[in-house]
Amino acid sequence: MSALLLQSIRSLVSVTDDQWQRIEAATQHRSFKKDEFISRDGEINRFTNFIESGSLRVFHIDSDGQERVIQLGV
Repeated sequence: MSALLLQSIRSLVSVTDDQWQRIEAATQHRSFKKDEFISRDGEINRFTNFIESGSLRVFHIDSDGQERVIQLGV
């Protein structure tokens, strides 16, 4: 589990060791390559993503075919 994730969570709320163990048990580490999609249009994303390194963008293609960036994460 990421020490950076623990540090980030603990900067917002206090977490007991028992709570942290539950968080660890419920998390899954995933890596993505550049330009790889985490999810596609129409799919339901059932995850919360934590970016350890790199960046992420959320976008959609509008009715005119233009790409619209909704969110950037670094």
